[in-house]
Amino acid sequence: MEEFSDVVLVANNEKFYVSKLYLAAHSSYFKALFLGKFDESKKSEIKLTGTDAEDFQKYLEVLYGENAIDEFTVEGVLLLADMYDTILVVRKCEEFLLEKSTTSLKKKLQMSMKYHLEDLKKQCRNKIKSVADIKSVLPGDIHDLDPSITTQFLEIALSIQ
Repeated sequence: MEEFSDVVLVANNEKFYVSKLYLAAHSSYFKALFLGKFDESKKSEIKLTGTDAEDFQKYLEVLYGENAIDEFTVEGVLLLADMYDTILVVRKCEEFLLEKSTTSLKKKLQMSMKYHLEDLKKQCRNKIKSVADIKSVLPGDIHDLDPSITTQFLEIALSIQ
């Protein structure tokens, strides 16, 4: 795909040949990087720090319309989609978590809070019906819970009593 790219992004020494305009159209991060007044906007090769190459490959595949999300890739792709502010990819990850994922309810709830996935948070909340369910999804530190979830858990507990 080198002939269709106008910039090379490097993650963990692996090169990705991409279109600036395509990435900029889907990501405010890349829009600022490529079209803003950063030095990088003039470079033909840009190093991405803190980006795993395998996750970035899957992120690009999802962005370009491939079905690259599964139980093993969803969290890494979601991390990058959030980091690069790519709403399309965040939405695809949330759809996977809502419709296909067999990830535990606790893990789904954690991801819904971390990445502000409101539909997933609602689905998780609707599956919690008892005090035992609440205990099964509590994080190690209760302060890590989203305040809205804490309120909902209290309402569930009070309705059972």
